[in-house]
Formats: sequence, C-alpha cells, structure tokens
Amino acid sequence: ALAHADISGGKGPFRQTAHRIEEILINHQIPDLATNILQLRRREKDYLLRDDKRYVDMALQELARIHALVDPATISAEQKRHFLTLLNNYQRDFMALVEQNDLIKKMTVEMNQAVAEISALVERNVTAANELMQQSVTGIQRSTDQKERIMLWSVAIAILLGILFAVSITLRIVRPLRSMAGMLDQLAYEEPSERLAYFPEGRDEVNLMAGSVNTMADNKARLINWWKSSMREAAACENLAVQLKSPPDDPLRQEAETEFREALAARHALVYRHYQKIHELNGTVIKHAQSLRDEVHVGQTQTSINTISYSARSLQSILEMLVFQECAQEQSATDQIEVLR
Repeated sequence: ALAHADISGGKGPFRQTAHRIEEILINHQIPDLATNILQLRRREKDYLLRDDKRYVDMALQELARIHALVDPATISAEQKRHFLTLLNNYQRDFMALVEQNDLIKKMTVEMNQAVAEISALVERNVTAANELMQQSVTGIQRSTDQKERIMLWSVAIAILLGILFAVSITLRIVRPLRSMAGMLDQLAYEEPSERLAYFPEGRDEVNLMAGSVNTMADNKARLINWWKSSMREAAACENLAVQLKSPPDDPLRQEAETEFREALAARHALVYRHYQKIHELNGTVIKHAQSLRDEVHVGQTQTSINTISYSARSLQSILEMLVFQECAQEQSATDQIEVLR
C-alpha cells in the first residue's frame, strides 16, 4: 500500500494504513477468548480437586462471559454456531459430571446408613443370644446333674452356632457393603481400577448392588477415556492445522502429523474396546433371554430380567457415546477442511 509513498516518519498515509491493518486483524478474532477459556478450565479443575459447589457457579459464570464475547463477535455465522455448539456440549457434560458426583455422594450416605443398621442388627442378635444363654444356665442349675451336663453342651453348641452365624453375616453382608462404600468414595474423587465381586447367576440383593456399582464405575471410566481421547485429538487437529502452513519437510509439521496419527490410532482403539463391550453385553442379553424360557416355568425370571435390563442400559449408554463421538469427529473434520481451504 505504501510501496511508492512517502511514509513521512511514520505519519500521514503510513499511520492510516497501519490503523486499517490493525482494525482488520481485530475484527478476525475474539478478544480475551483464550484467557476466558483458561479461566473456565481452571474452575473445572478446582471443582474436581476440591469438590466445592462454588466452582460450579464460577464455571457457569465463565461460560456466560464467553457467550457474551462470542455473540457480538464479527466471525462468520458458521464459526459462531459451531463454537456455541461446542460450548453447549461442554456445559452439558460438565453439569452431567456434577450431577453424577452428587448422586455418588447420596449413594455413599445411604450405603453407610445401611452398614450402620446391619451392624446394629448383629449387635441385637448377639445380645439376644447372650440373654438366652443366661436363662438356659439358670434352668440348668435347677435340674439334675445329668440334665445340667446335657444343657451345658446344648448351650455351648448354641453359642458356637451363634458365633458362626454372626461371622457368616459379617462376611456375606457387612464386608461387601463396606467394599461398595469404599468404591463409591473412590468414584467421587478418582477413577477406581478394581471392581467388586459380581456373580451373574447370583440372586441376592447385595450381588445385584455390586453389579450396579461396577456398571457405574465402567460408565465413568468410559466417559473419562472418551474425554481424554477427544481432547487429545482436538489438540492434535489444531496443531496440525497450524503446521500445515509450513513446508512438508518442516520437523514441526512432521511431528504434528505423527501426533495426529497417534491420536487417531488411540481413538480407533477406544472405539474397538467399545465394540468389544457391546459384543459382550449383547451375548449376556442373548444368554439370559434364552434362560427366561426355562425359568418362566418355575417362577424365577426376575434375575434374568434385571440382567437384561442392566445390559440393555449399558448398551444404550455406549451407543450414545459412540454416536456423539462420531458426530463430533465428523464436524471437527469438516471444520479442519474449511480451515485448510
């Protein structure tokens, strides 16, 4: 613009042209967007680390501020709509995580209450057994020596059976419930790697609760793995879009391409694991559906019905995650093509 003009020491036409260039650059970006997004991620991490609802409100306020920055921005309508869609998806997933943490806390409290009630029941049974033993001893003392020896043996056997019964209750009920409470605590703050003992053919309520807790842990693990894979792929796409402007032999571009391929490979591996889980759950549904034909004649269909219901819900959850991931990846690929053009 000023190739053959007198710049006049940085004044006159030179300054006017510089101002026009600066105005064009400002109109093609959203001011303070990166700062607000970093602040939003900081609020999210504060909530996950400190478990304080104040940071949820702060994160929502940051989202509102970002919306306020995007609405009046001069970017294209397509870019604005795509960005707002990403913001809405982020807010939805974040609120779902908050709701899940609240549900885990509630279930933890209920499990602790159940453990306390069962412990009190065991104590009352032991107290009742001790009272019964005292009454038996009093009766034995009024009887003959032979009856006294017989009653003493009877009391000893009754005490032994009571102890075995109490130990059996502790091992079969209290310990699994405490394990469930511990896993629920882990679910509230971290991703547990272990699972509770679950027997598909079991018919007791404790076993069904263990299956539900394991399902919850699997769903959270799948959500976290999907989130990590999506973040890694998004970062790789963004880096590749920037480095494609460089020459093909540029080391940074080659590194970006390698990183993008690794992100795609990780995503394919995650999808493959999801398909394996779908195949496993589908096999469970088929197996228990076949069992219903045999159980319906003896009135024992509830266990198979519950197992089919849990498996169907898990299938639905995985399929929804896969559909959402594929839609997001397709939209991301379209955006990257538009950027490259």
